[in-house]
Amino acid sequence: MSLPLRSPHPKWLHSPRQLPLRTVLTVPFVLLIAGTVGLVGYLSHRSGQQAVADLSNQLMEQTANRVSDGLNEFLGNAHRVVARNREDLENNRIDPTDLEALQQYFFDLLHLNDNFVALGYGSATGESLLVADQSRVMSNDYI
Repeated sequence: MSLPLRSPHPKWLHSPRQLPLRTVLTVPFVLLIAGTVGLVGYLSHRSGQQAVADLSNQLMEQTANRVSDGLNEFLGNAHRVVARNREDLENNRIDPTDLEALQQYFFDLLHLNDNFVALGYGSATGESLLVADQSRVMSNDYI
């Protein structure tokens, strides 16, 4: 007795009548559409993430530049005022012992420069002077 030879292929491949034509035509298209939708969804998500990252980087860079520019302008003005005060002291245009004249000098400086609310002076002997423009001070807590 000999054993019947078995085919290495599944039985449904030998008889096409077991699978309906509707299934044979529908399954490949469904798989193709599902794969395409998944791939497009993944690529869209990845593209969206890159766009958000690029936009946030641009926003951070613009914000950093604005802050840097503002600080440079403000600190540049402060350096100019300090340099002018030093020059006036060295050239004896102002007397640090005459607090009334120094007060008028600071008051004039405040009106020339809108970035400052107050100017102060402290001497080595412990004398101090603070001149503030009350119209620019938001609260009297600082004075």
